[in-house]
Amino acid sequence: MTLCHKLSIVQPCHISQSVEKEKERRRGEILDAAEALYRKDGWDLVTVDQIARGALVTSLGVCLLQGQGRYPIRIGERAMSLLRDRFIAASAGSALGVEKIEAIGRSYMAYSFEFTHYFDFCCEVSRPRGQP
Repeated sequence: MTLCHKLSIVQPCHISQSVEKEKERRRGEILDAAEALYRKDGWDLVTVDQIARGALVTSLGVCLLQGQGRYPIRIGERAMSLLRDRFIAASAGSALGVEKIEAIGRSYMAYSFEFTHYFDFCCEVSRPRGQP
């Protein structure tokens, strides 16, 4: 196999990796824009056009990257990941079970005040359908 053949095999892999990195970066920007709008206006008032303007992409780009309504789920993943990390950190600082529970409770309360949009999102998702 010649050097040209070897390079042609390696190059597409490199290109596809950089394309995937760019896609992931854009997804992150779009998710950041969606989250900022959700924090400001609430999810019911957020439109695809607003997200697109916030992320500086076309509405079609948002729809294609959205994955059929996955932005609320991705925001929820961020919310739960942050809460989980805070619970782990809170419980790591205590030796006794009761102290761990108290620390986790304090962490949960602080989370609810510091990240009200995440807390509201988690409450909304956990509520049974049809209940106010």
